[in-house]
Amino acid sequence: MNLVAEILKGNEEAFGIFYKSEFANIVYFVRGYLHDASLAEDIAQDSLLSLWVARASLDKNKNLRTYVFTIARNKALNVLKSKYFRENADNRNEVMADIAALEDPVLSHSLDALSMEVLIKRTLDSLSPAVRETFAYTRFEGLTNQEAADRSGVSLGTVEYRMSIALKKFRKKLKDYMMTFLWGIF
Repeated sequence: MNLVAEILKGNEEAFGIFYKSEFANIVYFVRGYLHDASLAEDIAQDSLLSLWVARASLDKNKNLRTYVFTIARNKALNVLKSKYFRENADNRNEVMADIAALEDPVLSHSLDALSMEVLIKRTLDSLSPAVRETFAYTRFEGLTNQEAADRSGVSLGTVEYRMSIALKKFRKKLKDYMMTFLWGIF
């Protein structure tokens, strides 16, 4: 079952699976900034509920995990900003440190990297086993095309053909991702 597609179609069972797999991760993430387990659980639940409510308008190519973590991040920021104005001067520095950490561009880049990691895994999974094996030999194990051909028991031409298929697929997927990413910036 394609969890993302099923959630976007309104499949409550698929959403339940996603909810159960991500709830504790979101709580852990938010709790690191808010230092309040109960509030972190509330934000995790609200974030997942927001995902469910917005499911019909989501892009099927978006990474739902990145989307829900971004929602949780923004909700945690709102709580911290509100808390900042309620705290006395001594505690404001601690709250400001948490706000700065959540607003840090490195965190946004980490969420984008998570999205990219999922895209790469999906693209790898979409390759035929022979093409995937050849790609893994040359890109992950660092073998030359000739070494990959020797290990696979195929000709050098076959390895080059398989690599051209893999690279074309990666270029297309990454181009689509970059266009979506750039569209989101501007």
